[in-house]
Amino acid sequence: MGIFNKVRFYAIVGFLALPAMGAHSQSIGDMAKQLTAPLSGDYKIAVQPVNHVKSGISASAASSLLERLTNSLQKSLSGSSLSLVERAKLAQVMQEQEEFKSEEEFSELLASAGADILVVSSISRIEGGKFEFSARTVGASGKIAGKVLSATEPILINAPIQYAVSVDGVRYKGKIKEAYSDSLVAGLTQVSEIKITEKKDIFNIDYKVSSEIEFLVSVKETEKSLEAKQSQGAMSGIGKAMGGMTGGDNPLGAMFASIGQSNNAEDFKKKKISVTVITKMKRVGDGKIIIAENSGEKLIPFTSEKAEVSQALKGVIRKVLRTSGEEVALRTMGRTPKKGGDGDLLD
Repeated sequence: MGIFNKVRFYAIVGFLALPAMGAHSQSIGDMAKQLTAPLSGDYKIAVQPVNHVKSGISASAASSLLERLTNSLQKSLSGSSLSLVERAKLAQVMQEQEEFKSEEEFSELLASAGADILVVSSISRIEGGKFEFSARTVGASGKIAGKVLSATEPILINAPIQYAVSVDGVRYKGKIKEAYSDSLVAGLTQVSEIKITEKKDIFNIDYKVSSEIEFLVSVKETEKSLEAKQSQGAMSGIGKAMGGMTGGDNPLGAMFASIGQSNNAEDFKKKKISVTVITKMKRVGDGKIIIAENSGEKLIPFTSEKAEVSQALKGVIRKVLRTSGEEVALRTMGRTPKKGGDGDLLD
């Protein structure tokens, strides 16, 4: 029996809907024919998932490319003696490790599962949402190990740049505060390339994001409160002095003392609400973390009740969360955050 006779393919399907993609010159179907035409034999073939981090594309785009290539390979086998085995078998292999580290490591893993040939994809970013996509088959075991058996011409793919982000939560002192997640999301989605997803599997998520809130409510002296305090001290001093001169019965002394008491410095003080939010965006593929730290504050009347302080605090937290979400998203996309983003927090 020759080395090319009966070929089986292992593959993982993509889990997200396919993004709109266009091909230039030839299609993924043409690629599948170029890969399979030279092959015959009783070798088993596995399709290596696209390493989206190294390729610079989103996890959903990588899954979509994988599914399109796999489906095209299946069609190219129609009517022949070759067959495509159930994809669940490769999924079982992939569960043994969270993310493949290299082509060699993945080949060894597949060889242990009986795969002889590996389909390896190559992606080169051109500009914006355009990239070139090509593939080759490489021997993974026995005499053909390491040998390139077939290859394709590159095709041009048009896919919008969009990254799936899972929100792990907004926390205060380690506890999740569900009410504030929407503010973080509102900031993240100001960047068009960010798409929020509820999915938790690593093959469809590009980034995980979380925020930590810190705040402080303090007393702030104002120019008026300082002036009132000085005036209060002066008037009271004059009142005491004049009262002492007449044995305490001087009406002018009582008047000055009364004026000093009426200039209550407490009435001119402010309560200062200070908020800091630290937002972390973690890339799933390699664990790289991008951090944005943002702060904001607001002054409210010193006489504000607890409910008023709470309402003002929540408003500042939401604004800083939106700012922090947008900044970490911009940094993730390699863009410079807007200057003066916290200016609207100040009264």
